[in-house]
Amino acid sequence: MTPQSQNAICLKLFDDGHLMRRDQSTGPLADLLQTSVCARFGTARGFRALRISQTYCTSGLLCNAFVKDPFMARRRILTARQRAAIFDLPCSLPDVLIHHTLSEQDLVIVGRRRGDNNKLGFALQLTAFRYPGRLIQPGEKIPEVMLEHVAGQIGVCPAAAATYAVTGTTHYRHSGDLQRLLGYRPCSGQALADIKAWLLAAAGSAQAGAALLEGCVSWLRKQRVILPAADPLERMVADAMLGAERSVADRLYARLPGPVRKRLEALITDRADGRVAKHIWLRKFEPGHNGPGMARLLERLAVIDEIGVPGDLLDGLAPRQIDKLAREGARLYADNLRRLPGPRRLAILAASIIRWRRDMVDAVLETQERILGKIMREARQACDEAIAAEKAGISQMLGSVEKLLGALIDAHKSDADLGDAVATSLGWQGAEQLLVDTQTLSGRIGHDPLDFIERGHTRIRRYAPGLLDALTFEDNGGAKRLLGQRDLLRTMYRDPARRLPKDASAAFAGTKWRQRLDPKDKGLNPKLWEIGVVFALKTRLATGDIWVSGAGRFGNPDRALPQVADAKAMPDLGLPLEPSDWLSARSVRLQSLLDRVSVAANNGDLANARIEQGTLSLTRPDRDVPDGAADLILDVSRRLETVRITDLLLRVDAEIGFADRFSELRNGSPPNDVRAILTALFAEGMNLGLTRMARACPDYIFWELTRIATWHMRRETYDAALSVVMAAQAQLPMAQIWGGGKAASADGQFFPSAGQGEALNLVNAKYGSRPGVKHYAHVADHFGPFHIKQIAATAYEAPHVLDGLVATRTGRKIEEAFTDTGGVNDYIFAVSHLLGFAFAPRIRNLPDRRFYVLGETAVPPALERLVSGKIDHRVIIACWPEILRLIAAIKTGAILPSTLLQRLSAGPQRNAVAKALREIGKLVRTIFILGWLLDGDLQRRQQIGLNKGESHHALKDALWIGRQGEIRDRSFERQDHRAAALNLLAAAVI
Repeated sequence: MTPQSQNAICLKLFDDGHLMRRDQSTGPLADLLQTSVCARFGTARGFRALRISQTYCTSGLLCNAFVKDPFMARRRILTARQRAAIFDLPCSLPDVLIHHTLSEQDLVIVGRRRGDNNKLGFALQLTAFRYPGRLIQPGEKIPEVMLEHVAGQIGVCPAAAATYAVTGTTHYRHSGDLQRLLGYRPCSGQALADIKAWLLAAAGSAQAGAALLEGCVSWLRKQRVILPAADPLERMVADAMLGAERSVADRLYARLPGPVRKRLEALITDRADGRVAKHIWLRKFEPGHNGPGMARLLERLAVIDEIGVPGDLLDGLAPRQIDKLAREGARLYADNLRRLPGPRRLAILAASIIRWRRDMVDAVLETQERILGKIMREARQACDEAIAAEKAGISQMLGSVEKLLGALIDAHKSDADLGDAVATSLGWQGAEQLLVDTQTLSGRIGHDPLDFIERGHTRIRRYAPGLLDALTFEDNGGAKRLLGQRDLLRTMYRDPARRLPKDASAAFAGTKWRQRLDPKDKGLNPKLWEIGVVFALKTRLATGDIWVSGAGRFGNPDRALPQVADAKAMPDLGLPLEPSDWLSARSVRLQSLLDRVSVAANNGDLANARIEQGTLSLTRPDRDVPDGAADLILDVSRRLETVRITDLLLRVDAEIGFADRFSELRNGSPPNDVRAILTALFAEGMNLGLTRMARACPDYIFWELTRIATWHMRRETYDAALSVVMAAQAQLPMAQIWGGGKAASADGQFFPSAGQGEALNLVNAKYGSRPGVKHYAHVADHFGPFHIKQIAATAYEAPHVLDGLVATRTGRKIEEAFTDTGGVNDYIFAVSHLLGFAFAPRIRNLPDRRFYVLGETAVPPALERLVSGKIDHRVIIACWPEILRLIAAIKTGAILPSTLLQRLSAGPQRNAVAKALREIGKLVRTIFILGWLLDGDLQRRQQIGLNKGESHHALKDALWIGRQGEIRDRSFERQDHRAAALNLLAAAVI
């Protein structure tokens, strides 16, 4: 082997993670590795921290490791902890009671055995067949709790098992008897073929190897197939996952036309700007905030469209496998891709291109939203400045009016001539000028921001031609007029003279826009028409009335909605199929609450409120804090041991193994080095970054932590690890004291970011002038942070309230949801109620909120002044089928509540479904407020729940110490990973 090839092999193994951490390097190639990597990465430090596996210390094995396809290697599916959880006999009393309680028929079968040892051994084999589903091996130690429970049921001494365990082949004979009596089958022949078929069908949608193996074990238990040994089953699962990946890659490759294959290959050979490979350049994009940012996105989009990947390429293929290929494409570099087999390489590139195009279209439209948002914001500012500039004229005019009116009143009182009063005060000429000034000033102070919107024409002209040419807009038939104007605008842009088309009109626009686009007797304003079409496209995209072909967030909204018949057939829909049934139940509930509130108001029995002369007022509740609570807090604080957070992470992982969920992206295997996972998690969750962490930690260099973060840490593994922590935390005695996991609070937490936030529309005046983002978190009543989502600092929080409740296992158990004032609107009241959640928000200016009743409701006199109107039940009845479709789509996970609610909020008031949900929201909100006024316990639960969320924010503030507490990552994915890591770190501390 030449020194050059040895050097290449060492670098390859180092990049792929075969050469890992150890305190002292060993083996004949250790010095060569150190020299090679030092030359590449420019550091002489850190090789104290390299672990050179003895397996790879000979040149021959190194060569084999280099040339072998990494996807051909046998995959490790389970950790020792996971293997024990699946295959070991149960050792906890709840599991034993559930799985090992014998029936009367079981006792009859056991009683036919001779001798206590045979009876007990047979009973143990019977229970082990059922769970975990395998044969007890000779000499295997049986958990004491299981042994005592089974022995007690058949009335023998547990010590009899010792004799059975060493009795020759008795247990094999008993195994045969159990198979014959209870219908169990060994894992061979047809049963083995069935297992492989099931694995092959399920592998395409499996999230990780461990999840697939657990599902296979559950299926085997239901089929009464005796579990094979762990190693053979693990190999079958690994083969199934590998087969599913190869099948999808081969099918994807076979669908690619020859010219498309050549263009995909060129992505890793051609250079963009003469520097980086073109596929690296393509994947590095993010939403912009101005014309140049839009131009960069459109340039990449044009390159992708030139490749010509068919739009239906992914039809019929497993989405999870496609996502896996796309995620690999987002991480692999050109050298890595060249080493892969050709079909797999092209499959990765094709899946990546399709995903990048979808995300890029969304980025283009989000960039347009930012540009148009800035134009509108500047128009509002100009309008405010114009009105402010008229203050001097307003003051002077009011002085003249005061003088004139004073003279007229004095003349009236003294019966003097009014004409003389006008002549002596302002004079008739002055009065005429006052009228002219008043009319002029009325027009000026009546300015609307749309009067100044034309100033943004140049910015729109810079990007709109390219955007309209690159994107294909579609509609459901309700926006034909607007799309027709879009076509005319595109025609105008292609005309060198930029002449206004003859068929251009303002008929597509709303009243305010139409008054300015086409003023009477002046003709159509070309610049305003151009701006109006672009703004109308943006508005109708937000509502879902039009969509862009191939987009994600801005794609066809109906594709996620089931048909009405399918929605009605859902077993867990949880809604009556007829709207009259729902309205009748709400009517009875509303009438009951109105009567009770009226009686309580007359008797002064409302909870922290009173109604006097039709006016609702709130009183501050008494503080319900026991004496000595402060002393108790100090005492508990003194009793708690001081522990380093690094030791805390190790302790928590040693107990529950949450780090095992950070599976490797390419092969789904659990991590080899848990300490490396925890180190990277610590760096992300504390906002230190991998560079600072590598400097502070002598055991890992930056490139090792980067490899861990790249291949093991992604949103799905963060969520999987968090679910393990939440399940363990909910079982703790202290957690059960705090709450039963049936209630949760949701709130946003602001984190500042570095950079020009004003330009990016990231400044929220509520948090000062600093730019930043918000982490919107859901915290269960036992303090478990079960969901987190990053949103813009300027984003309205209400649409995101329900995401954590429907998208997580913990959230779906929640019955009562609390939120602060930022998460309240009628849509949230409606959708949360229809999903089955009791929504209990803190409502700003609650005394000013009016009640709404159904037509047949009798309103008590004491509450008449608080009732504002009646619910339009006709629109609810008319739109009930569509509402069922929306709720079914949310419950099946086809659409997030935030996506639906954002579209509804952006829609016009005349949208029928939006109006129906608003009417439902008004009714549900009225019922909630009435119940809130009667229920002091609800008010206390609400306050306690929100306080728990604030305590959780305080913990995260204490953990978020790096980089002066600022988020400095530019990409949304990296920022999202920081939020998920912080949430997981806080959950581990809790």
